[in-house]
Formats: sequence, C-alpha cells, structure tokens
Amino acid sequence: MRAFFVLLAGIGAAAWAGWWLLLPIGLLVAVVAGTVLWLQHQKVTDDRRRAEDELRRRADEQQAWRLAGDPRGWHGQYPPAEGI
Repeated sequence: MRAFFVLLAGIGAAAWAGWWLLLPIGLLVAVVAGTVLWLQHQKVTDDRRRAEDELRRRADEQQAWRLAGDPRGWHGQYPPAEGI
C-alpha cells in the first residue's frame, strides 16, 4: 500500500512539474518507430518471397525441359557430364 502512495505522489509531482508531456511524446515516438520497423520488415519479407518464387519458377522450368529431353534442362549452372 505504501508503494501505491509513493507511485501516486511521483505521478502527481511529475504532472505538477510538466513532465506529463513526455508521456505522449514518448508514446508517439514508440508508435512511429514501431511502424517504420514493421514496414521495413514487410519489405524485406516481400523481397525474399519474390526471390524464392523466381528461383522455384526457374527450377520448375529447367525440370520441365529436362523431362522433355531438352539439353537446356539441367539443374544448377553447369550441364550434366556426358556419358555418365
């Protein structure tokens, strides 16, 4: 109970001294910073997802070529060795 009154007195002193203005400013800064970080995370996630989708598309295309007997259809950067 004593801590409650100390807290209440501290809040009252801060309000009397004008420190109460720091609370809304701090909350605004926290909300803006959180929003910017979230948007940045979304952009990185979207970029990574697009790169993975492109990789999957190219792999599927090469697999289809390989199954069709097309010599372009190899996996990776180098064609398979002949005669193996």
